[in-house]
Amino acid sequence: MQFGERLKSLRKERDLTQQDIANVLGVGRATIAGYETKGKQPDYEKLNQLANYFNTSVDYLLGRT
Repeated sequence: MQFGERLKSLRKERDLTQQDIANVLGVGRATIAGYETKGKQPDYEKLNQLANYFNTSVDYLLGRT
């Protein structure tokens, strides 16, 4: 499973919108859509923020585990 799929799955499990996640990261909703559907990758800081927010590991988000 790729990063975008993992992010979308975690987001939907918690009944969050793309805008909710965008607000957490301080980015636009289109950025989150790009992560989920266009294969875009966040920088390390944003990736770490997402891992902390979802209480998971960066490795999980990247599909390594």
